[in-house]
Amino acid sequence: MDPSDPLITIASFALPVEAHLARTKLESEGIEAHVADENIVSINWLYSNAVGGVKLQVPESQADRARQILQAVRSASGQAVLMMPCPKCQAPAVAVETATGWQRFLSLVFLLFGSPRPSHRVWKCRKCGHTVTE
Repeated sequence: MDPSDPLITIASFALPVEAHLARTKLESEGIEAHVADENIVSINWLYSNAVGGVKLQVPESQADRARQILQAVRSASGQAVLMMPCPKCQAPAVAVETATGWQRFLSLVFLLFGSPRPSHRVWKCRKCGHTVTE
């Protein structure tokens, strides 16, 4: 790795195994990739949201190509990548909001039924607040 090419986070995952699957895909495409914060999440998965999830990092010079590859995988599999660049400000800080506040409340009240699934996904940038609905 070139020391003048810093690592940047291009995606974040709730579980280490998801991050390693994405890392393996990028490495198969010739992109050097690293997983960060997997140990703290492995020790106590409740810390995942507190540390921003398990991060997938690539050299800055390969970030655009890596994002394209992950986007193609996401489109093909229907799986959500938890972070992607914001279309408005380009900050890599977009998170999936999977349930509304009302749905979260009902999930707590009716734990027996589990968490309700939304009919659509909403992506919201943590930096500028821009939202995208799919």
